[in-house]
Formats: sequence, structure tokens, C-alpha cells
Amino acid sequence: MGAVFSALLHCDILVQGGGTIFHDSYAGRARLRYWKNLTMWLLVFVLARVFRAQVLLLGAGIGPIRHPFTRILCWLALSCTHGVMVRDRASSDAMQDLAIKTRVHPGFDVAVLLHPHVPRAKPAGGQPLVIGVAPCALDPFSKDSTLVTHYWSELAGALGEFASRTGSRIRLFALFTGSAVPSDEKTCCAMSEKLPRWVDHQITIYPGSMQKILAEFAECDVVISARYHGLLAAFTSGCRVLAVTYHRKVGDLARSIGIEEEYIVAADRLMSREFWLSRLEALAQGGGQPTRAPAELAEVARNSLLSAFAQLPYLCLAAKEPRASFP
Repeated sequence: MGAVFSALLHCDILVQGGGTIFHDSYAGRARLRYWKNLTMWLLVFVLARVFRAQVLLLGAGIGPIRHPFTRILCWLALSCTHGVMVRDRASSDAMQDLAIKTRVHPGFDVAVLLHPHVPRAKPAGGQPLVIGVAPCALDPFSKDSTLVTHYWSELAGALGEFASRTGSRIRLFALFTGSAVPSDEKTCCAMSEKLPRWVDHQITIYPGSMQKILAEFAECDVVISARYHGLLAAFTSGCRVLAVTYHRKVGDLARSIGIEEEYIVAADRLMSREFWLSRLEALAQGGGQPTRAPAELAEVARNSLLSAFAQLPYLCLAAKEPRASFP
């Protein structure tokens, strides 16, 4: 904390980039841990204001905010900011619902600026379909033990049946391997155990390199993702996608990139193997294609980012402030 105190003492602008911090989607003890996280950010923002630094949030995801205590923490923290660049319309609506006077800059996730946007080399005709899956554990978000236990096993059963019939290859992505919530690796291993031995499948654990994981996503034709950044990586890699909305942010991203509602699947109820088979068939036939282009949304993010910085009193920009709007 001493290093944070010293840094805030000597900075003019504090920039907090990205992340889904201001929400209360977790259940049970996970929610208590998130309240602690929110309180820490509130303390940092208050100290920044005490030391007369300006506070700017970039690519922020706001909401859903349901619990009164979460609402208080979010209102206090966000009221300390001089500007908030949000990544989707729902986050802008959440800011409005909080009745915070801070200026909101509509945009897109700034992580899109880090992706190369190089068109994916399409395989020659007759090559087997490569299906990527980026799951996450559902127990931090649901108290339904049946849902937590069987949601991904139903998809694994459908994948095994579909791959046995079509020769498709399966790639399971463990993108989160931390300790704050259950690791994706455990979920991937459970799915792998449900797949027949003769089905070509492998588990890819995030290697700590964006370039390497993007190269893995670029080998997929379609990606089924519960992970927000798995969906974003698949989008920028030119894949057809299906979003599993364990959290509102995943659905927000899917709609922002132009995914049809039939390819946005809820994670709050159990889906049958037959349902997953129908979705896999639709994806194989060309469904799940985003209608927005990565380069287009990168420009939206860039303009919004510049707009957010331009409105800070500390900065005097000669260029005309770009106009930002939701995609």
C-alpha cells in the first residue's frame, strides 16, 4: 500500500483501465470478496482526489448492480472520477441509473486495440471443423448445484456426438487459472473426460502471451465462449461465435459485435444435449457470424479513448475532440 500511496502522491492523472469491477454478479462468499475489491478501489480513488490527481476510467464495464451495499460502494467510487469511458451501452445505462454526474464516454473495449486484426487464413475445402470452447466455472455465480455440475457436461456430450459424426476437432481453452475463483482448467478437464477417446481434442492453458493465445484462437472455425476475452479473441480472429452469458457483460459484448440472439445462450438454466447439437449444426453451416468488423470497433474504441482524455482539464489538446457514439 505504501507504493500505491507514493505513486498517487506524484501523479497528475490516475487511469484505471478496463475490467468488470463495478458489479455484484457473484453469490455467497465470492460477493463478499468483491465488496472488499470495490472498497480497495474506492480508497485508491479517494486518495487520488485528496492528492489532487484526476481519475479516469477507460473501457469500464459497469453493472449489473443489485445489492444496496454494492450500489453505495459503486456510487462513491464512480463519483470520484472525472470521466468514465464505458465499453457498452448497458454500462452507460448503469451509470445513468446511479445518477452520477461524471461525464460518460460511450465506446468499445480498449483491448480490441491490442489485437492485430489480420484476416484468418481459411482452411482448404474438406478440412474438419475446428471448434473452440472457452468455459468457466459457474459455482461463483449460481447456487443451483445441478446447473453447476451438469451445464458443461451437456455441451461436452453434444460435442462428442457431433465430432464423432463429422470428424471435427475440439480445442478447450482454460483462460483463467488464478485463485480468486475456480480455475477454468478444472472445467476443461471435466469436459475432456466426457469426450470419447477417438475425438481429436486438447486443452490449451493461457500461456501468458497474448500473441500465442490469439494464434490458438485463429486456428478455430467457431468458438463457444463463456469468457469475455475468449469471445473478444475469437471475434478479432475472424471466428464464428456463440456466447454463453454467465455474466451480463458477455451478452453485452456479443450484441456489440453484432451476434444474433439465437447465438447468445443463457447460463442460468440447464441446456439439453439436443439444444447444443442444434447450435453446433447451425454454427457449422455458417451461423454465429458477427456483423461488425474488428477494425471498425477498434476505431470506435480509439475515438472514445481520445475523447475521454481530451475532456480532462489537465490536458490541453489542440486537435478537435473526436465524437464518440455507441456502435
